[in-house]
Amino acid sequence: MQSVLLVTATLILPVHLLCLRVPLLKEVAGFLGSWILTLVASYWLACFLWNRTLKRSVEPKGKAVLVTGCDTGFGHHAAKRFADDGFTVFAGCLNATCDGAKDLAKRSNVRVLQLDITKEEQVEKALETVTANLGSNGRVTIPGVTVYCMSKHAMLSLVDGLRRECEEEGVDVAAVEPTAYRTNMLENIACPKFVEADLKLLPDEARKLIPEDSVDRWAKFLRGMFDLLTRENPMEVVDQMSFAVKDVRPRPCYRAMTLPDKFYLLFVKLFPDEVLDVFFTVFRAVAQFVK
Repeated sequence: MQSVLLVTATLILPVHLLCLRVPLLKEVAGFLGSWILTLVASYWLACFLWNRTLKRSVEPKGKAVLVTGCDTGFGHHAAKRFADDGFTVFAGCLNATCDGAKDLAKRSNVRVLQLDITKEEQVEKALETVTANLGSNGRVTIPGVTVYCMSKHAMLSLVDGLRRECEEEGVDVAAVEPTAYRTNMLENIACPKFVEADLKLLPDEARKLIPEDSVDRWAKFLRGMFDLLTRENPMEVVDQMSFAVKDVRPRPCYRAMTLPDKFYLLFVKLFPDEVLDVFFTVFRAVAQFVK
C-alpha cells in the first residue's frame, strides 16, 4: 500500500509537466476539465433552484406515517414532528409503556404500537392495527464498527433496489443518512462493560487471539473518532426525515450533513482505498494520546 502511494506521489509532477508540454494532452485535459466543471456546476445549480422554487410538499390531511423505534432518539422526534405537521402517526415502540411512548400517546393524532420489528407476531399485529385504522386511505466503513457499517451499506442497497422496483407502482422509497449523532445508541460505544460483554460471546479459541491491549487501543480509537464526528442536535436528522416524507417528488437520498461532513464525504469518494487506509491508520495512532 505504502509503495503504491510513494510511486504515485513521485509521478505527480512528471505527469503534470508532460501534460503541459504535449499539446494534445493539454487540450484533452482542458476539454475534460471544462466539461466536468460544467456538469458539476449545472447539477448543483439545478439542486439549488429546485429546492428554492420548484419543490412542493405533500398535504398532510388524510395521510398517515408509520415510524418505528419511537421510544427514544430519531424515531421519537420524527413521530412528534409528523404529528405536529398534521399527519396521522403510527408510532412503533419496543416498549409501548415506556416514557417516550406515553409522551407520544398524549397527541390525539398519534397511535402507539407495540412493535419489535424482529418479532413476526408483533409486526403482523401492527399491520392489522394500521390497516384497520386507515381503512381505504391507505452509503463509509469505520474500523471498529465494521458490522454496523456493513448493515448500513446493505440498507442503502436495499433502498436502491426497492426504489427501482417500486417506481412503476407509484411508490417512492428514499434513504435518510444521519451521519453521526449523540443518541442513546452511541452511549455504549467503546464502553468497557459492553465491549467485554461482546467479547464473551466469542468462542474461547477466538477470544484468546485478541490481546487485551489491542481492545484498549480500539476503544480509544472509537471514542476519539466519535468525539470528533458526532453532533448534538438530532432535529437536523428529523428535518431530513420530514423532507423525505413531505416532498411530492422525493430525492433518492437525504443527508443530514454540515459543510465539514460534505468535505469528508468528498474526500472518501475521491481518494483511493489506499489513502483512506493510511488516514485511518494515522487517526488510530493519534487517538492513543487522547484521553
